[in-house]
Amino acid sequence: MYDDELLLVGSWTEALGQLTAAIGATRQIYREEDIDTKLQAIGESLQSTGNLFQAVGTPNIQDALGDWIEVGGTAGSAVGGFLVLRGDEVGGNRLETLGDGLQSFGSTVSASIEDDDRLWLAHRLQALGAGLESIAGVYQLQGKEQQGFIINSLGSWIQFSGGFIQAIISTSDYQENQHI
Repeated sequence: MYDDELLLVGSWTEALGQLTAAIGATRQIYREEDIDTKLQAIGESLQSTGNLFQAVGTPNIQDALGDWIEVGGTAGSAVGGFLVLRGDEVGGNRLETLGDGLQSFGSTVSASIEDDDRLWLAHRLQALGAGLESIAGVYQLQGKEQQGFIINSLGSWIQFSGGFIQAIISTSDYQENQHI
């Protein structure tokens, strides 16, 4: 697989993961069930895989660094979700909160070197969304679960909007580079 293909597959895998996590986060506002936590953990796992493809396919070292930071963040969030499912709610929520913060930082690193205004916006939306998810985790750790669920859902959808924009741009760039 070539760099352009890794970026394309990675962008869409990340966006699919963000969508999956956002659906789980939204469902959690109305009821808290294991399936909602599973959807979020699976979504974070997909995001981690997508970020990994992007990190490997990105020729710019600083952009790759941002992607690698996101890999660690999304993997941490996924493990945190699975810890919650196994009964370690406090430890899992702490790990999810840290992972979301790392995702926000990674997206900010990628945005800081971006020349394309559209991709800059995509990275910034992802950073904002993940940052809100991290704030939501703090609310949940303080016992303010309902507020945390609402903020988490909002952050998830904002993050997905940035991921979707990135995937569309990656598709357009790929088609242009392949003369499709």
